[in-house]
Amino acid sequence: MPILYLWTDLIQDEAKNILDAVDCIDLDCVHVESNIPDKQNNVSKECLNEVRYREIEAFAERAEEEDFRRGFFECEVCFESRSGDDCVKFYPCGHIFCKQCVTAFYRHQLKELSIKRLECLDQKCESLASEKQLKTVLTDDEIEWYEKILLFNGLDTMQDVVICPRMSCGAHVLLDEDQAKGRMEHSDDEEEDSEEDDNEVEFRKGIEEERVVELAMGGWKLETGRFFGLVAFPVFAFWLFNQPDVFKKYMRNYQFPDSSAGDAEILAFKQSINEKRRKEEYEKFLREQMAFEEAKRFREEHNI
Repeated sequence: MPILYLWTDLIQDEAKNILDAVDCIDLDCVHVESNIPDKQNNVSKECLNEVRYREIEAFAERAEEEDFRRGFFECEVCFESRSGDDCVKFYPCGHIFCKQCVTAFYRHQLKELSIKRLECLDQKCESLASEKQLKTVLTDDEIEWYEKILLFNGLDTMQDVVICPRMSCGAHVLLDEDQAKGRMEHSDDEEEDSEEDDNEVEFRKGIEEERVVELAMGGWKLETGRFFGLVAFPVFAFWLFNQPDVFKKYMRNYQFPDSSAGDAEILAFKQSINEKRRKEEYEKFLREQMAFEEAKRFREEHNI
């Protein structure tokens, strides 16, 4: 057993040297010489301990992440075994899913337009996805769209922020302190008097979804321009094709002029082709006749 232990320890040390692995933490950067007087030492022992703790914690996180990347895990959605590079681990719950399933789920959530935060895929879990995890499963445009939805939903929940009622604006406006206080008191009175009906709640949700969709499509100005463009183009085309003078003037540059000389050239070309074809057919007929006569003469000479 001692020999086996020595061989195992030797192989482990050689492997670490070859792989250039790090199995210790360098805390020299936070070391303070003990011979410095306390009056000259501006760093307290509590600060040193906190720095050392952060260094140890960061090292532990890096080591755990490296172990996760090298391992293989089973996705809790598709139940396929994948490497750690192709998986996402949520904290602090520890649930592991493959990046393909996480991406598909998050993109479906972004289409719903009613999300609050992107969370763990487990139904009973509320662990939030970190910014680093979002960058690994979503594109930059999708992350930007997700941040816009969070900002829009967050502004709607603030009591001192309202939307400008002008159709040409629609921007969020910050109320004064007195206006915000009056609005909060009014909302408290409404909650105490009666609860909101289901139809009103659905109506408000519909308005919020329309606002989010309008933000994504470019605003009401762009939609109005598209509508008038789709309506005006068929009307203009119908009017243009029903005005003979205007239509002829417009299509003058796109029409081929009538030419009797061109028709004569085409007719002459057709006649030349027909003559050539008749000549070829006549030559073929003569060759066949000559071959027939030659064969007949040969049979008569040899009494065949």
